[in-house]
This record gives sequence, C-alpha cells and structure tokens, in this order.
Amino acid sequence: MELITTHINADFDSLASMIAASKLYPGAIMAFPGSWGDSLRRFMASPFYCWKVAKPQEVDLNQVTHLILVDTKKASRLGPFSQLIASNPALKIDVYDHHPLQPDDLKGEIEEVRPVGATVTILTRLINERAIPLAANEATVMIMGICEDTGFFSFPTTTPEDLEAAAYLLRCGADLNLASHFLKEELTLEQFEFLNDLLRSSERYCIKGTEMVIAILYKEKYMSELGTVVQRFMDMLKIDIIFALVKIGNHSSLIARSRFKGVDVGAVAGTFGGGGHPSAASATIRGMSLLEAREKLLSLLSEELSTTEEEVATPTFSAMGEIITRNPTLPTSQNLTSLMREQLPAELFAVIETISQTADGVPINAFLVGGFVRDLLLRIENVDLDVVVEGDGIQFAKTLAQKVEGSHKGFPQFHTAVVMFPQGFKVDIASARTEFYEVPAALPVVQEGSLRADLYRRDFTFNALAVRLNKPHFGELIDYFGGRRDLDEGIIRVLHNLSFIEDPTRLLRAIRFQQRFQFRMEENTRKLMREAVEKGILNLLSGTRLMNELRLIFEEEHPAVAIQTMAEFDILKFIYPHITYNQTMGRILDNVEKVISWYNLLYREPKPKLWLIYLMGLFEELSTSDREDGAERLNLPPKERQTLKAYPGEITTLINKLTKKREVKPSQIYSVLHRCRLEVLLYTMARAEQEAVKKAISLYLRHLSQVRLNISGDDLLKLGCSPGPLFNKILKKILLAKLDGQVSTPEEELEMAKKLIKS
Repeated sequence: MELITTHINADFDSLASMIAASKLYPGAIMAFPGSWGDSLRRFMASPFYCWKVAKPQEVDLNQVTHLILVDTKKASRLGPFSQLIASNPALKIDVYDHHPLQPDDLKGEIEEVRPVGATVTILTRLINERAIPLAANEATVMIMGICEDTGFFSFPTTTPEDLEAAAYLLRCGADLNLASHFLKEELTLEQFEFLNDLLRSSERYCIKGTEMVIAILYKEKYMSELGTVVQRFMDMLKIDIIFALVKIGNHSSLIARSRFKGVDVGAVAGTFGGGGHPSAASATIRGMSLLEAREKLLSLLSEELSTTEEEVATPTFSAMGEIITRNPTLPTSQNLTSLMREQLPAELFAVIETISQTADGVPINAFLVGGFVRDLLLRIENVDLDVVVEGDGIQFAKTLAQKVEGSHKGFPQFHTAVVMFPQGFKVDIASARTEFYEVPAALPVVQEGSLRADLYRRDFTFNALAVRLNKPHFGELIDYFGGRRDLDEGIIRVLHNLSFIEDPTRLLRAIRFQQRFQFRMEENTRKLMREAVEKGILNLLSGTRLMNELRLIFEEEHPAVAIQTMAEFDILKFIYPHITYNQTMGRILDNVEKVISWYNLLYREPKPKLWLIYLMGLFEELSTSDREDGAERLNLPPKERQTLKAYPGEITTLINKLTKKREVKPSQIYSVLHRCRLEVLLYTMARAEQEAVKKAISLYLRHLSQVRLNISGDDLLKLGCSPGPLFNKILKKILLAKLDGQVSTPEEELEMAKKLIKS
C-alpha cells in the first residue's frame, strides 16, 4: 500500500502537497499524521472541501510498503507514522520538501527537495511537466498552499518558481478569491487580545545594523493559530524579523518569522529542537525559562550576524505601545523623570541630579537600579538609592563624595561603596557586576560586568529594572526582562531556572514580596520553588543567612500569611525539622499580628523584637531540647536562646499567678509581669485563652509599666535613711501602693516613706 502523509500540525501547504502528490501516485491513500491548524480545519469543514484524507488510526501500518512524504523529511514530525521507519527496513520512501537540509533528514529513493516558497510548488512543476490534468478545485487548494507559505508572495523565500506555479494553477482554474477568503480570516477576540499583548511586550533590537523584534508573552489559556497572529503583527508594523517566545500553561514555544535573508529563522529554531524554513519556523522550548531562551536567542543571533555582545545587549526601545488601553499604572512613556519629580522629596531628586552631573563629568555610565526603581513604579516611598556604574564604582563614590563634601567607604571585595551626603541621604554605589556561585547557596564570587549582566544576576524581574542617569537619556527606564510588565500584572518571576539553586534565600524573598505587594507567583516560579525545596537546598544556608531572611519576613505587615505560605511550600522544616504548621499555630500567629498592631498604637518604647515573637509561635510545640537546637541552628544570641528555651514554662507560671485569685490587684499584676521580657508578654496575650490574663497584661503595658514615683533615693537620704538594700525595698513598697491607689501625690509618697523608715 502506498501512503501519502505530511507533518503533524498540518497547514495548507501540507494538504495541497498531499493532493498534488495523489496526482503523481493515483493509487495511494492520503492520511494526516495528527492535528492540523484552525484555518485548515475551517476549510475542511466548508462545502468546498471534497477529499478523503484518512486519520492515523484508519491506516493499517502493516500494509504500508511505500511512504510518500510531503512538506517534511523528519521522522520526529510524522506522529504515529514514524513507527514505519523503525519497524520496516524494506520501506520505500519518496520525499518532496522545500525545507533546508538537516543532518537528521530522512533519505528517499526519490528526493525532490528545492529551496522554494512552498512544497506544492515543486509538485506543481512535476504535474505540469507530465501534463497531468487538474480540476479547478484541486488547483485552488494547491494555490492556497503557495499563498500561505509565501505570505501571498511577500516572503523573501518566494522564488520565480512559486510565481510560475501560481500562474499555471490560475490557468487551471484556481480561484484566488476563495484562497484569500480562507487564508485572510479576521482575528478572533482572543487573537486580537494576543496581538495587543504582543505589541506591549515587544522589544526592538539592533544587531550590526539589523533590526529585529523579540517578544515574551505569558498566557493562561491555549490559543490556536499563534503563527497567524505573529505574522499579522509583523505585517502591521512592517517588521522584517520577529521572534515570539510564548508560554501557555506549561507549554513554551518559539515562533519566528523573517523577511531578511541574513537571518535564517529555520536554522535558529533548529537549535531549540524545532524547525521550519528561512522565513517561518517554530520550536518547543524545553528545560529553560523564556528569559533564558531569549538570552540563548540573542547569543545565537550574535554569532550568526558576527556582532559584539554590546550591540546585542541593548534594545533600541521597549513596550512598543498598545492597541487596547488597559489602564496601565503609568503612562506608556518609558521616561520616568516626571514621575521622580512627582514622587520624590525635592532634596532626594536633587541628590539624583547631582549623581547624574558627576557621572557625566567623569564620564561614566550610571543607573538607578533595583528596589528603588521598583518602588518608584509602584509609587511606594523609598529613599534608599542604589546606583550601578559601568566602571570603577569605588572611584566614582570617592569623586561623588568630594563633589558634595560628604563621606564614603569602599568595599573592594564586592566592588561597592557607600556615600553619605551632608543632608543625611545614603547612596549605595556598585560597579556593574557579574556574579557566579562556586557552589549552591554560597556567597557569590563577584566580577566586573555590563549593566545587563548585573541586572541578570538579580532575584526577580521587577528587581532587574534600571533608570539611566546620564544626559541626554536621563530618566529612561531600562527593562531587559519584562519587569515593568510583571509589576503592572502583579507577578513574581525569577530570571532563570537555576535562580533558587544559586541563592536559596530567594525562596524566602519570593514569599516576602508576595505578602508585601499582594502579588502572585508565576507558575514556573512556583514549580522551581517546589523543586528547590525537594532538593533540600535551604539546608545549605548558614543559620545567620536563614535568620536574616526570616527577620525580614517577620517585620512585614502580615507575617502570619507568609508563614502559612512557607508551610505550603514545606519550608518550615528547614528552620527546624520538627516544626509542624497546624490550625492552632495559625490562630496564635494571627493573634500575634493583632496584638502587635495594638501595641504599636501605644507608641511605647522599647520596640519589641518581632522576629523573636514569631519564633515563639513556631517553636511553641517543640520540646525544650528541640527549642535549644532550633535556636542554635539559627545562630541566635545567648539571651534570645535562653528566652526560647524558657518561655513556655514562664508563660505557664504567669498565667497561673494571674488566674489564681478571682480579683488581682494592680500591684500583684505588676509584681508578676515586670521582670518578663516584652516579647514574652505580647506572645502570652496572643496565646492565652483567659480574658483575665489578656486584661492583666494589657493593663500592665498600657498603664502599670509607665507608673513612676515622684520621690527618689535622694529624698530617702534627706529623711535619714542610710544607703543599702533598704532603699530599694522602701521604694518598691511605695510604688506598689501607688499602683493600688493608696498614694498618689509626692507628699503622700514622702509620708509613707517616713513611716516605712521608722518601722
């Protein structure tokens, strides 16, 4: 049996070539190896379609002795028909294709492989040479194949042979209007939204004078005919080369189009495991994030066009605009000067202008980076300036400090420095750096690098933003990795797949930022987090580094929610293996938040160590020895270790004392509580179920702890009392009496002191 087939995800050239091949092999059956595109599906459902093309399951593979391949020569694209290649050494194969030759191509006894715009062009020539008659409907489908693959003869891969084939098919009665009807469908609403997203996320790059567009898109739902939308986008904006990196659910793909003969997108897609021809290609992206795929893409294009990294590295502009306005948080302009003037104190903006003037005077390229830029875009107050320079950061800091008559301190090991301005502003300055990790979780080894490399080493896309400080580009936003888009959409996204392995503290930072900004973690980022946790990567962190990140989490507005997220990712076991999150712990931690909020409204000093209170909540159900081991794991100071060891017993004792009697005097409350750490008292308020205990601690913190005597030891000396232990006993008795309302004025305090001295 002779079988004519094509590639999976068939298009019009596939169908047209099979129909044309059936004219050369009249006894053969036609069969699709798998799916086909939506445009082809619409045509096949129309009254104009009248051919019998079998499904894979309808073909008895044991009966196939002759395989005719059209529009492909790769076994990997034959779906179930690839079994024929492996199972039948005697299989005769003929190949008709227009794609460039590759090492893994199948070989045929007959091979008609030519660099033309469409495979059906090759078959049309053979039909014409053999004077095989064509019906008008056959000619129409065949011209549709040519029109689709040549972009209606606009692609640079179009050849005179394609035009000659089309002219012959028109003479055979091909209906070009019908071809246009099916090939130029209006976009659906979903496709139009995708087109808008494509426009917003596109960046134009210039590589050795060759301009191209690269877009990165993340979509939740599947959408068909992505190639059609990318082609429409290319036509609308008169773009010569475009690479669209798209992630839909768990599937990532590359869609590439080119009208420029110097860039063979088929070859580029081939390096990702895909394929196509020089003007149109695609690939499935595996084992890397879209950002990593873009870096690989830029590297490949750099080699192909023989240019330098610096020429590749900079997009000529970002965020090309919008078709549909989506109420962005900022205007579409990428210059943030007006926003800085609006958001920042005048003194701080003056500092930024001074840095700009100093950089221009050196001269050296300088940029605001990181959290400051992120918070500026979010309109959150942040006066901590981080500046990166492409050059010697320590020398620049020295120059800046001299200019403003401030001070500076350099850290040569890390290529960083700090400048203190006379007004009190602190500016961190760093040389643009490339960091690499000799082993996972180690502190990074720092080398000088470019701004792009410096930003690529950062944790999340929204922290990899920069603002130019040099004129005439002062205030321009630099966004290599889509951080602005992720800020607008409230997404936390790592820059590459090894991010958490390189620096496990990013696991905790992701949770902290999620809680602070109420953002959501992008799906791949969540997946990478779980994989890093499963590998036990947090065990490689020192106790000090782990505790530093926990402190930051516990100082956020709602640590209880962050702790619950840590439990969901199974991270708590890295603080101490026996910590188990349950409803009781969750309730207590929620209460801790409420108690701390209440205490903050009192505006009391000293401020509690919040991290210690939350550790009490996490360590609540551990044994004494486990609490000691946990404190040691986190490398806590001796005083805090002792607190964590003893607090459960201390809480039990004070609860018993406060509930032993029906009525407890203020002096008794004071006597029970005044030696307790503030953190223990606040945690007890959150943990205790007895209202009497909560009221007693509340009274103590609001009032009793603030009561002071009007008299002092000097007054006792004047009354003839000798210095010694008696001093403190007398003063304490008077204080307790004052707490109970027995004395209140200085005179009453002195009178009571006289009586106590005499007795």
